[in-house]
Amino acid sequence: MLLLLCLSLLSAALVFLHVKGMNGPGYFPWPWRRLSPERSFALMLLAAIPFFVGQSLYVREPRRVRTSLLLVALSTFSLELVCAGLQVSPFSLRRISDVVESVQATSYFTIASALCDGAHLRPVREWLRQYPALMAGFPGHGVTKPPGPVLYYCFMIARVDGHTTAALVGGIIVGLLAAASVPLTFVLLRHLLGNTNAAFHGASFLGLCPGLIGFFPQCDQIYPIFTCGLVLFWSLALVTRAFRYAVGFGIVLSLALIWSYSFLVLGVFLGGYTILIAAQRDHDDAIRRIAVYAAVGLSTVVVIYGLLWSLTGFDPIATFRTALHDQSRNLRELARPYPRTIVWDLFDFALGTGWISVLLAVFAIDRSRSRGLSGRERWLIALALAQIVAVALTGLLQTETARVWLFMAPLLMIPVGLELQHWKKSHVLTAYGSLWLVLSAITQNMVFIGL
Repeated sequence: MLLLLCLSLLSAALVFLHVKGMNGPGYFPWPWRRLSPERSFALMLLAAIPFFVGQSLYVREPRRVRTSLLLVALSTFSLELVCAGLQVSPFSLRRISDVVESVQATSYFTIASALCDGAHLRPVREWLRQYPALMAGFPGHGVTKPPGPVLYYCFMIARVDGHTTAALVGGIIVGLLAAASVPLTFVLLRHLLGNTNAAFHGASFLGLCPGLIGFFPQCDQIYPIFTCGLVLFWSLALVTRAFRYAVGFGIVLSLALIWSYSFLVLGVFLGGYTILIAAQRDHDDAIRRIAVYAAVGLSTVVVIYGLLWSLTGFDPIATFRTALHDQSRNLRELARPYPRTIVWDLFDFALGTGWISVLLAVFAIDRSRSRGLSGRERWLIALALAQIVAVALTGLLQTETARVWLFMAPLLMIPVGLELQHWKKSHVLTAYGSLWLVLSAITQNMVFIGL
């Protein structure tokens, strides 16, 4: 406990002092800044009140875990709004629409405006059919992404009067979806661990992570909900042997891949978990069933994208190839110095999860070595950490990992939740207070979204 408190205080102090390296590697640092600490701390504390009320409620009445989780999620959303409003003086939520409409920050709204509004208005079918050819001319992040974010903002532009209002509404919904990752992470962890207490603490910790809050309103914030859905449905298919969950896995995978291709790297965790389940059952029967569930899930993806192709002409394979080509070109231009990126990518991911998450994971590993955890829990910790390290070692996603790797944050909450469940209540609250301090320090002193 003392070590965690010292780490959080030291991290916050180094951030406030703008010590080189705390904001990332020299080849891609997060820019430094200074916000008014009095105003920032006051508003951040106000926004965190629902979080600590939820913790208190859970301690007193564990059966009211749903209400406690809703309070934590409310706090996450409130912190998102505060962090956005603090970026300008005087405080203003206009920052949300400014980010959404910014070509540099995301570009999805810009692309949607060009395709779905004004003099260049095109039918959705037309531009989806031409999407792979259009990608090369897209600005910003749109050049490497499938059409999900663009379709989302096309819908907002069509349904909400005024571009700025559409951008504001769209951004707020992104924030709400990001906050929804808190209860969804709880559902996932409770299923995997069979432990409500560990699941609650893992989900609560996620709700205060700087990456989830500081990048509002960028689309990466919603990716944890896809990870939760993918892992949950696949696990349910394996555990319950029900085909409907394999179909659900295919549906979620289809939706996830229309937003980002990053989810394809989750094979380490999903594959390892599949082996874990298979090892607990009859070998031949397990392999046969896994093959069937995989076939059902992938067939669902093929059917969904086949229907999308027949209705609109959208070619998912050509889009994927184009995105890979453009991503490879972008990485060459960014000159990421692999293998140096391995350490710095992991460091940036740790920054996005508040740094002390790593210490808690180390504590959980140590606890597992002393037989303080079950064999299943030890395997899940190993798989979660192996997934994160594997992405770093392969260099598949070498950019802004505090943001881009957010989809793996729910997996890191497995060791975090398993460790915190063993702590005294006062120590758990101190850990959350420490995370809030790190969150406040980072959001006051680093620029995550430049316009």
